[in-house]
Amino acid sequence: MARFVEYLVDGRLALARLEETVKGKLRLIDAKGRQTTLAEDKVLFFHDASSQDQLTSALDELAQQIDVELLWEVARSEDGADLSCKQLADLFFDEQSDRHASAIFRALSDEAIHFRRRGDRFAPRTADELEQMQRKQQNEAAAEAELAELVAGLRAPLHAELAARLERYVRGASDARLEQALLASSTHTQRRAFSLLVKAGHLPSNADFEVISADIRGHFPDAALQEAASATATPTATVEHAAFTIDDPDTREVDDAITITALGDAWQVDVDIADVALHVVPDGALDKEARRRATTVYLPTETFLMLPGEISTDRASLAENEPRAVVRNRILLDSQGQIKSHQIFRCWARVACRLSYDEADRLIEDQQLGPNEHAAALKQLATLCAAVREQRERRSALNIRRPEWKYKVSGDQVIVTPIEANSPSRSIVAELMILANSQAAIWADQHKVPLIYRIQAAPATPLPKIDPSDIAGFTRLRGMLAPAALSLNAGEHFGLGVAAYTQVTSPLRRYGDLVQQRQLIAAANGAALPYDAAALLSVLATVEATERQMKAVENSVNQRWALEYVAQQASPHAAPALIVAETGNGYRAQLLDCGAVGNLGARRKLSVGDQVEVTVERVDPRGQSMRLQLV
Repeated sequence: MARFVEYLVDGRLALARLEETVKGKLRLIDAKGRQTTLAEDKVLFFHDASSQDQLTSALDELAQQIDVELLWEVARSEDGADLSCKQLADLFFDEQSDRHASAIFRALSDEAIHFRRRGDRFAPRTADELEQMQRKQQNEAAAEAELAELVAGLRAPLHAELAARLERYVRGASDARLEQALLASSTHTQRRAFSLLVKAGHLPSNADFEVISADIRGHFPDAALQEAASATATPTATVEHAAFTIDDPDTREVDDAITITALGDAWQVDVDIADVALHVVPDGALDKEARRRATTVYLPTETFLMLPGEISTDRASLAENEPRAVVRNRILLDSQGQIKSHQIFRCWARVACRLSYDEADRLIEDQQLGPNEHAAALKQLATLCAAVREQRERRSALNIRRPEWKYKVSGDQVIVTPIEANSPSRSIVAELMILANSQAAIWADQHKVPLIYRIQAAPATPLPKIDPSDIAGFTRLRGMLAPAALSLNAGEHFGLGVAAYTQVTSPLRRYGDLVQQRQLIAAANGAALPYDAAALLSVLATVEATERQMKAVENSVNQRWALEYVAQQASPHAAPALIVAETGNGYRAQLLDCGAVGNLGARRKLSVGDQVEVTVERVDPRGQSMRLQLV
């Protein structure tokens, strides 16, 4: 017969064989055969048994006989006091032996519901506490069962309910249990959920993770749609003439039109902006949804409108030969591009002709077959805008643009079209929008109208002169400029070369422009302003943050499809690339034929802005990675 002792190690009951006792110290052999010593007063229970296995079996068998609920009922009569295991053994077994006390300890430690433990003593919980513990236990059991069901469901073909739950999670809904189940197979839980939805066909194969995770939706709430349907407007005054619009052929939100008229030795340029404020009531359902969206998002697979099509692509859009409400910016310029006067007013206008950029360029360059009444106006605008641009450049304007591309997915094919940002017609539109925005800012400042301005301070040191065609030089130059900022006070915008600047020319596609348009219209009409300075800043700061998020989505999705385009190429070929950044082990380079960006390792030293020849080693569009090598 051997002697065994039980004692606590990290709060748990440990069993060991007693070898000898020397001066109050016990020398023990634990269950793993390791020797240890223990002070005698640390022992909870002493046992005599033929073997450790026999003792453990006997203690477990005795513990299983304990009806914990019955013991709790009996122990409650002790006024909730802490009771020793021997006291509890006496209550239940009418015995106080170490074996019976040990069985009590084991049973109550395992159950942990009816009694609260403090060291080696136990106190019965109150009825309320017990109810709470039982509810917690039930909830934990239900959670474990749900987790097991979810893990199994994620491994099987997705059913509709689970797919809907996964999509809600990808779109940003909190779901701790689902996240826990997804962690079983990936640490990137949202992307894992997205890939499961695509694989199961619950999302289309060309779906973009960034779009779903940003919760960008095409469908509008019913209240917004109803409000859009009822927002009718008919001409209340003479419908003025507007010469033409210039846009991409597939543009549906047409928000600006241009007219030029000779007035003696000066030129009157009317820049008409769609009067969206006439159709969207502040703080209505339509307005709130537009504020939430902040901007129209243009993607290769789909366009997500800020306003329902009934407004943005129909009744407010400046369609050819249809009367439309506009906010007219009337600017009088001399032949050197100097501004002589500026007016802002509401009117109705009818656009005579819709032109694409290519059509307008052909008219300017005399490539259009047959006469066209707008050719002379476009040529005069090209000359006048060149003079306006020269005025800005004298002040500081940087008019070089990096290459841009337009991406479109058609079936299984990715179509990439380079954008000639400096084409004659694009230059006209860009210049007139800068002119309208800067004049609106100056007008608001002069009339003390609260508005949100965009300012950019001049750099601390003069910028080096660069050739307008030097993309590499411009890339380096941009890094020397301070970022533009929002301000309640008008100030210089160095990069644009204007004394003041705001944004009001795209109210169909940017909520901030709609807000500013309301402010300018009210001021021009002598009406009460809809926003004070604090309200303007609050709204536009929130909208600006959403716009930045949407722009990041656009950039990321465009990059994915640019990489898809690269992957579709028949064979590797040398292509020009621009070094856009340095990394820890190389460079980031952008392919100049499609805009795709990848990692480039190089043995020779390169600089941001350098143009090099590269080939593609590997490309992973979904993972948004590409490896390049120098030719």
